[in-house]
Amino acid sequence: MLTICLGVSLSGCPLPITKDVATSEVRGRVIDGVSGTAIANALIVQTIARGGFWTEPETYDLGRAISDVNGQFVVPAAPRRVRNVSEPESVPQISVFAPGYGRVDAFGYTMNRPDVGELRLKRQVPQNAPDQCANEAFTRETCELVRRHMGWPP
Repeated sequence: MLTICLGVSLSGCPLPITKDVATSEVRGRVIDGVSGTAIANALIVQTIARGGFWTEPETYDLGRAISDVNGQFVVPAAPRRVRNVSEPESVPQISVFAPGYGRVDAFGYTMNRPDVGELRLKRQVPQNAPDQCANEAFTRETCELVRRHMGWPP
């Protein structure tokens, strides 16, 4: 067994990356990118990418929240250890979905700074709003939730 493991590590094959994630709650506020007014009922989804070498590329769902009347949200902490994260530098990602708006991704928040601040969304004409789950690596459950929230057909 040791010979096999040593051979794999010396051959340049990447080993699975394990990370502790969702160790603190994530806070923020969703606002209109032009007027600055709060956007209520926006769906916030927290994920981290899962690697393509050991598994098919997709994501781990880490949590979700709905913004309140002031646009504020809190994704609760849900500490866990995940395997097969895409890259050592991978960090959790927040995606925001609100009917009538385009999607916003806020990358790079860290466990030391879980407040993502204001996430500004731009209005989008409904017929030009594509199913943004179609080409993404979200889990099936997350895509179904987003499609229902946004009113997109399955």
